[in-house]
Amino acid sequence: MTQMDINQILQNHLRRQSPPYGTPSKADWEKLAATFGCRFHEDFIMFSNVMADYEGLGDLLSVGEGSNVRTPDTIALVHDHETRIGGWPPHLVPFLSVGNGDYFCLDAREGIDSSVYYCYHEDRRVEKYAETFADWICKIPMLVAGSTR
Repeated sequence: MTQMDINQILQNHLRRQSPPYGTPSKADWEKLAATFGCRFHEDFIMFSNVMADYEGLGDLLSVGEGSNVRTPDTIALVHDHETRIGGWPPHLVPFLSVGNGDYFCLDAREGIDSSVYYCYHEDRRVEKYAETFADWICKIPMLVAGSTR
């Protein structure tokens, strides 16, 4: 999947954010990778960068801290918080808060080949949602329409 493909899907289904948010720096990505002991697929990195221009898909968690970030809730902060509450699988890397306490996540154990998972807040149940991050991006129209399936 190319950045243009991602942008086209987002442009067709989400609102433009004005002004756009900042994009994560290379240092932000390196710190996140070190925190979880894995690398992230280029589709995830491109998606996070392109999403700086859009809104309307839940809360995309910030890769790093600093000015002009989407939310003060970073991926690492949410992971640590959910782990402290209990029952959160430590290998899950949340990247999108759905708004009801549920999250879309990657699996650090799978690294760049991670599927996308849906983690339920109430019972910590985890379901595979998409085989690849590119597959998940292609499901964005359904997510915007209010369906998680």
